[in-house]
Amino acid sequence: MSENRLFTDYENDFKCKAANIKLMLSYQNQSTNEIQDDAQIKLDLELRAAEAIVKALELEAQSEQLVSQRAALQKRTLACKSTLSTLFQQRSSVASSSAHPPRGMTASTSDIHKKTLYSATQRLESSNNRLAVAAQGIQEAQVCAAATLEELQRQRQVLLKSMTTLASAKSNVDKAGSNLKVMNQRANWFFWK
Repeated sequence: MSENRLFTDYENDFKCKAANIKLMLSYQNQSTNEIQDDAQIKLDLELRAAEAIVKALELEAQSEQLVSQRAALQKRTLACKSTLSTLFQQRSSVASSSAHPPRGMTASTSDIHKKTLYSATQRLESSNNRLAVAAQGIQEAQVCAAATLEELQRQRQVLLKSMTTLASAKSNVDKAGSNLKVMNQRANWFFWK
């Protein structure tokens, strides 16, 4: 069973993000209001990035060709969705327990989108690089296969020529055998007469 490398990369990215978010949530209650506001903004950015990764996981799982692998990938995606849902709930409970709402949330929404787009762009570039490497590998394999095919055709021609030569030699040997048989019969006829 081949492993979907891109899915695994996304899943590992998500696990790192989730661990980072859990750490941020644990420090959220210990910080001052000024630090807490900045931390909540960063936490929201991380949550949005994790959400984008889960969406990418869903797309990868849906694009899997083999049904058995698709089901396994969807199961892993559901586990990540569940973790993300738990993180959002923890974020909500931390936000409701704080004395005041985070300042600058409307201004940071564009930052969230920018960072999400930047993260998605980096993943796309990484995917494009992998595809380019794969395409180059396929091209090299095609060149190698063409050279191998050419060599096999050349060897086939040599074998056909050798087969023709052997058939000709066999025919000559058969003729020589027939001639020897006739000569042997004549010699026997002369000596026993």
